[in-house]
Amino acid sequence: MLGTLSLLEDDLDAAERSYRRALEITPGFVEAISNLGMIAALRDDPKKAEALYRQAIAADPGFPRVYRRLADLYYEKGDYAKALENYRKTLAVEPADFAALVQAGNSARHAGDAKAAADYFTKAAHRRPSSWVPVYNEACLAAVSGDPARALKLLENLRDKTFVRTELLATDPDLAAVRNLPAFAPLRATLEAHGAELRKRAGEGGDWEDAEAGP
Repeated sequence: MLGTLSLLEDDLDAAERSYRRALEITPGFVEAISNLGMIAALRDDPKKAEALYRQAIAADPGFPRVYRRLADLYYEKGDYAKALENYRKTLAVEPADFAALVQAGNSARHAGDAKAAADYFTKAAHRRPSSWVPVYNEACLAAVSGDPARALKLLENLRDKTFVRTELLATDPDLAAVRNLPAFAPLRATLEAHGAELRKRAGEGGDWEDAEAGP
């Protein structure tokens, strides 16, 4: 717990000392090993991070968090097939892990499996109905897969989501074909007004889910 507090304070050195002390007491403490891997990743040492994650998996193959961290590591490296493999292992243990569902979808998309990507985004949307992230990602997937009309219909669903990153509508290259559709401009205006209202509410002390999340 001292290590976790140090992590929250961005003191990686103190966090590492605490986790290593924990491992002196309990050598197989998988969470401490996994967190040391995360510290290595934060220090931009992916080889060491991967070695520690694999050590954690060997200590407890049923610990889902380490699979997700290993998947994130592969995703950052652009190895989407291995990322997807480990997100799937995460979901085998924790099928309700929202972030793992979204990232499994992104990994499947980059790995060339559009159907699996859409399935993961749909599952993520069911898991967290208020979130804009899986719906938006599925719209992008439809657009780059050659179906801008379906992408537009998916974007219409953002009207009742927590969609505040409306600048993506104008800048995301995935949506280039969608922007050419006649119905896009009025939808964009509606979504921008909705996003402005959400931001105003947050400024008055409200909050919204997934406001900082990205596709």
